[in-house]
Amino acid sequence: MTAEARRSSHTESPDQSTAPPSYKRRRIALACTSCRNRKSRCNGVKPACSLCVELGFECIYQQPAAANGVNTTVPQQNSSGYDERLRAIEDTLRLLVDQNEPSGPKRRESYFRRAEVLEQVEQQQQRQVTVNSDEDVAILDEDDDQPANAGEDSVDGMAAITDPEDRESRFFGPSSNITFLRHISDATSTTLKAIGQSRTSEPPLGQSLVSRAASPVTTLLSEKSPAVRSQYVNIRSLPSESRALHLIQLFFSDTGMLFPYIHEQEILRTYSTARRNRFVSVSRSWLCLLNVIFAFATYISARPDQPAEKNAAESEVFMERAQALADEIELKSANLESVQCFLLMAQYRQGTQRSDKAWILHGKAVRAAIQLGLQSRSTLAGFSSVEAEIRKRTWFACMILDRTLSMTFGRPATIPNSYMTLDLPINQSLDKIAMAAPASAGHNGVETPDTVCLFTATIQLYYILEDIMTQLYGSNIDTDPQLTMPVMLERTLLLEQRMAEWKRNLPFQLQRKPWVEIAPGTVGSPARDPISDRLSVIITLRYLNTRILLHRPVLSTFLQRRARLRADGGAFEDGDHFFHDLGERSIKACEQSASEIVEIVQRTSRPPALLGAWWFSAYYTFNAALVIFSCILLEITTTNRWTAAGPTITVAELLDTGRIIDMITHLRRAAETLQRFGEGMRSAKRIRKTLLKLVHICMNLAQSNNEQGAAILSALSSNYDAEMAQLQQQIGLELANSGGGMVHGPMIAGDGMMLPPTTMDPFATYDVGMHQYWSENTMDLFNDLVEQFRTLVTRGNLVKMVKYAWKRLIRFESTDGRTLRGEPIVPSDDFDIGTVTEKDGLKAKVIIGDDIFDTTGKTFVTNEVVDVKRVLGPVAASEVPILRCVGLNYAKHIKEAGRQPPPFPFIFFKPNTTVIDHEASIVIPKIAQDDQADYEGELCIVIGKDAKDVSVDEALEYVGGYTAGNDVSSRKLQRNVELAGRVPQWGFSKGFDTFAPLGPVLVSPEIIPDPTKLHLKTIVDGEVRQDEGVSDLLFDCKYIISYLSQGTTLQKGSVIMTGTPGGVGSGFNPTKYLKPGQVVDVNISKIGTLRNPVIYA
Repeated sequence: MTAEARRSSHTESPDQSTAPPSYKRRRIALACTSCRNRKSRCNGVKPACSLCVELGFECIYQQPAAANGVNTTVPQQNSSGYDERLRAIEDTLRLLVDQNEPSGPKRRESYFRRAEVLEQVEQQQQRQVTVNSDEDVAILDEDDDQPANAGEDSVDGMAAITDPEDRESRFFGPSSNITFLRHISDATSTTLKAIGQSRTSEPPLGQSLVSRAASPVTTLLSEKSPAVRSQYVNIRSLPSESRALHLIQLFFSDTGMLFPYIHEQEILRTYSTARRNRFVSVSRSWLCLLNVIFAFATYISARPDQPAEKNAAESEVFMERAQALADEIELKSANLESVQCFLLMAQYRQGTQRSDKAWILHGKAVRAAIQLGLQSRSTLAGFSSVEAEIRKRTWFACMILDRTLSMTFGRPATIPNSYMTLDLPINQSLDKIAMAAPASAGHNGVETPDTVCLFTATIQLYYILEDIMTQLYGSNIDTDPQLTMPVMLERTLLLEQRMAEWKRNLPFQLQRKPWVEIAPGTVGSPARDPISDRLSVIITLRYLNTRILLHRPVLSTFLQRRARLRADGGAFEDGDHFFHDLGERSIKACEQSASEIVEIVQRTSRPPALLGAWWFSAYYTFNAALVIFSCILLEITTTNRWTAAGPTITVAELLDTGRIIDMITHLRRAAETLQRFGEGMRSAKRIRKTLLKLVHICMNLAQSNNEQGAAILSALSSNYDAEMAQLQQQIGLELANSGGGMVHGPMIAGDGMMLPPTTMDPFATYDVGMHQYWSENTMDLFNDLVEQFRTLVTRGNLVKMVKYAWKRLIRFESTDGRTLRGEPIVPSDDFDIGTVTEKDGLKAKVIIGDDIFDTTGKTFVTNEVVDVKRVLGPVAASEVPILRCVGLNYAKHIKEAGRQPPPFPFIFFKPNTTVIDHEASIVIPKIAQDDQADYEGELCIVIGKDAKDVSVDEALEYVGGYTAGNDVSSRKLQRNVELAGRVPQWGFSKGFDTFAPLGPVLVSPEIIPDPTKLHLKTIVDGEVRQDEGVSDLLFDCKYIISYLSQGTTLQKGSVIMTGTPGGVGSGFNPTKYLKPGQVVDVNISKIGTLRNPVIYA
């Protein structure tokens, strides 16, 4: 951005249109026509002022005619600033297009062609989204809340996540996370559908990994040709001397320490000389390298306290200059600095949403390096010792980056091991090798320890990594290397031995374990060696990630077999049990390495952090979390051979609860830790959202085990409470040691996670529906994740899920004339019993027993199947002791009634004589027939056992079932002063016979564990009058039950009508009261439709 553009952006900020404070009137040059005619105060905002927007008027600004003799003294830029800004934007866009577009008619034709193509692409994407099957469970959630920025790829620089549409255009082979995610997604979808959870535990998110089409990629200024970019990027612009020296120092104390192939003293000497000469005759390659150094230091080191998104935006200024210079460098003969430029730029792009940029820049670096002969031993003879060492290290840096991209992208290596014939780098700093000046070894007076050992150890480790990808991933040439299990295990064992030998030969300074040795709050202690600690952490993470890659093919094979289990309809080919057992041991080693990564990253990521660049930490953690989830999936579920159709997948009967608890805990910790990496970056957000969904699936799988699921959830809740207590204690000790006072309000953990006060339930606002509760501004994953089992486990005490003999209960008249209770035989949970007739052939299994809420076995579902002639209400009037009703419990209804939200539930009662069956007539008595009868569709709770003084957390234990109800009311008798008095009365106006229809079915809490997920509609003669989610209740079901039970016994069979949404007849203008002959339908998801006609008595 030029200086002029920056000044313009400050002076013409959109914030200037914000209305000034009310105590100071702002003069405007021109008011709109509507405001002038109404003599209202116009704020002059264009294209529409605030009053016109609020009132829905057309806003027109009409300039006074010049002929009227009035000389306007207001400057033009004040009256039409908006128009000028708009024209400036249009001129800029036109200028950009003109650089590459032909002139005249051809250019106009190209505009129309581009518009037509974009429209076709958009329509095609819409069709793709529409036709996706909703049968499979997507691992990734929608990404609509984070649109792609211009020039960004749908794949991040580490290739951790991608959109499905990129599979055809770009290749990501078997070692990539993208392929591994595909295996996990297929196996998860197969498993969840097999055990019947794909529709109940997850919303239909489409068949692919990501449930939306990829956004079209646009072009940034930095991606245009050098001729075009040079008009906008000042390639010779540099920061002030003090800032430049500061950024250089930061780079070499961080990134330069990890990749020691650039000579710090040479950079400083060249910078000093160039500055004295006013940067005349400075090579473009050196200037490019300097800008990349500035970009890296700004992105990673300068402001670690800032969000990564903001650091990336600030560093992009330097990368724009470097990119403009690099485009000119590649057209000339390459030199060593150009290779270093391309290397650093590729490493930088790994931390952005520019995967293709990273891949292309790496290719340029390798080609330039080979062109210079950096791979050749003989070419080193003509150079000094330090120059030869720099050339050698640069070649090894090319190899390290090549291994990294080959691993993450799943593509063949450009530099195989056979090309690496040079001796390993010398374990000394370049200053010591150069021996150019006595003070060069430590220009700050303190000699810096040599860190080349990390570079050398990584080279040796990545020799093994190349062999892993060659032998187990087919060199990433194709998507499936087609290895048998015996061959895979044999190669894995030999490579594991090489990994163990590499680990034994590590230098002593890389064998530290600060994540074990360091006590909380002493990371920066003078007694520690922070550099050695950091190097040890980084090399250990690289080792563990490589070991995961070594054992992951076996895990992927198990996942692929699980996915093919139902897709092929064939049997699971176990083969020799010996190899199967060895495969399970390999998976165990993979899972142990993944758990270690999570432990290390979690304990070393709080400031002062001991990790490397955030994108590598995020990649290692995400990769480890995927492995852990895969192991949980294979551990909780199993395959059986008990049907003629072949094997099926079910929840395992006997679980290793200790291992499952440990794995789910590590998965949750991984999601918590990932909050600390890449704040604001698109790839980091998508990774966190993916892990959130994986934890959600794990909770559902664990809960599916009837015997051990509750114990697992209880233990997880206890672990969470213990961790929270330990964390708060740690924060308190740190505050005390630092001399800080008491903390008031919510505590803030080191990762920015809000810890609610102890008097507040941290999980009170959780919503399992991820689309609804996810917020980019409040990424409090830690609290959100555990609420899936927090709803069942409260403070370590198990909340009992009461199960009855039935899941759905109907009262009905059979075709042989009997009135029975039974469990209807329905094809799905969403089947609407209220709309069936005798012709539909509904059948039910007869229920025997006097108490429908019995849990002792006296009431049971028989095998007698009968035909249903007519569905009645699930409970008869004589079985309902009383109906307790909640008024004013939906915001929209309160507003249409002209009332204020009550501080406590507003309660009234109906007698049981108001109860009638499904399809029975609502009889309006003569006293209420003068245009006042109204409907109120409501969710109703039937109490399953006597309840008194119950807590909110225990309330749902007392629910016998849910049904639909209609709180029929007489509005004049309720509100009219002449009839009801000055205080509205509710008992008489709502208590007439037939004024409480209930039905058509009673659904158990086993089917509806969370009533807030239900949706209610009231339809009168086909017209939808009420349409709102039960989640909009002001006082939810748990609170209502607890509140009503205080000091009062809620008898078994009592009905609670929870309140009605907005849209009652009295809320319309004109009003829409009930008339004789009309039919009222109250439909609630998973319950069905309660239907009743209206008649006059």
